Amino acid sequence: MEIVRESGIEKEEKWRRHLERANARTGSLEKFCQDEGLSLATLNYWRKKLKENSGTSMPTVITRAGPKASQFIPVQLSEPTQHSRRAQLPDPAWLAELILNLTAKGTLR
Repeated sequence: MEIVRESGIEKEEKWRRHLERANARTGSLEKFCQDEGLSLATLNYWRKKLKENSGTSMPTVITRAGPKASQFIPVQLSEPTQHSRRAQLPDPAWLAELILNLTAKGTLR
């Protein structure tokens, strides 16, 4: 069985088409990648690579879209209270440990 490799141009065109379809999706990017059998990391790699190589703006892929990206959620802000004000920032070591733990558990991406 002979393995046929795609040329660089063929790969770029294939990933351009994937990115165009990803931008036209209605659901989440994760679901799109799962349905298409694609890796989210690879899709983002090609988005960045094609944008850098073309010098023009490639379609932007939003990685965190809700069920309907156009859905508006109203938010009302109130005046800060004494309890909501921080006298100082959190300890950097504590913050770094928190981020590492959240990342390791898959909470942050």
